[in-house]
Amino acid sequence: MIGSGPAGVAAAAAFREYCDDVPVRMLTADVDRPYFRPPLSKEFLRGETEDVSRDGAEWCADHGVELLTGTRVDAIEVEQRV
Repeated sequence: MIGSGPAGVAAAAAFREYCDDVPVRMLTADVDRPYFRPPLSKEFLRGETEDVSRDGAEWCADHGVELLTGTRVDAIEVEQRV
């Protein structure tokens, strides 16, 4: 999976529902664990919440998803699977 936003986490979760024995890596240029961006920009800044985490590293570990933060993807080689 590329990206740790809501779509990336949802894709990893959906994949895990149907296939739990295949290794999964989530690559993200973000250096922090996944977080909810809308609450960060709204509720957090208004002081209405302190929790903006998106299941994060704990969810990944619990579901066998290797989370690689600070990892930028520049290209995908489909035929070589890299």
